[in-house]
Amino acid sequence: MAKNTKLTTGALIDKALNNHAKGRKSQAMEFFKSVLERESNNVIALYMIGAMHSEDGLYEDALDYLNKAIDSNDKFAQSYQARSIIYYKLGYYKLAFEDAEKALRIDPQLEETLKNYETLRILAEDNYLQKKKTTSSTTISVLNIVDLIDQSNHAITEKQKEHSIRSFQNFLIHGDKRQYHLALFSIGVLYHKINRNQDAEAYFRQALLVKHDFFICHLNLGLLLEHTNRAQEAVAQWELALKIPAINLPENGDDKLKITTNLGRFL
Repeated sequence: MAKNTKLTTGALIDKALNNHAKGRKSQAMEFFKSVLERESNNVIALYMIGAMHSEDGLYEDALDYLNKAIDSNDKFAQSYQARSIIYYKLGYYKLAFEDAEKALRIDPQLEETLKNYETLRILAEDNYLQKKKTTSSTTISVLNIVDLIDQSNHAITEKQKEHSIRSFQNFLIHGDKRQYHLALFSIGVLYHKINRNQDAEAYFRQALLVKHDFFICHLNLGLLLEHTNRAQEAVAQWELALKIPAINLPENGDDKLKITTNLGRFL
């Protein structure tokens, strides 16, 4: 970004904050990234980029930047406040409350955290008590992956899909770790349905990290990559799927046909 080279870091931050205040997000983002090109651990730039991603609902990206901001300066209260809000939206109430506590220890006057503190405390306590009562034999529907998948398949409106996403995210906290790949994959499918493609891709890739031979995930990730004009990457995913031995089992014939059909369009 050569046009910013003559500006001091302080001037870049001022311009970024001014653009953000006026609703010019793309310009603000450009200036903040210019700051990071100079100072990769600049807490204000890291925090603001994280906050902006959070505003856009890109929580994975937001958490990445906020975590870096906290690593850079663990006395910057706003980073904890912003991360607390994300954790709350994702249903991670204990983590949200812990970050709210950290933020208020640093700055007892943070208005938004003060306003939400008691609610977070109650939610965190209720969450802890519910988890404590839950045993390995519990079949509560909120933690039953089969019920959650069925619920997501019947989600029609965007609000219903977002509710299903939160339910799967809650499963990732309290559910059976052996089924995490299913929850991650299902979140990816739901995000793709509401055109949150960056988030969808992130969850598909997490699912594949958990279960490398998850061929249906390779199929869906390939479709997403094709949808976002990355045909070569899509083909690579489908080729990986066909190398997985389970794809050749008779019961997986329909999925294999889908993969080979998609692959055939590019070869």
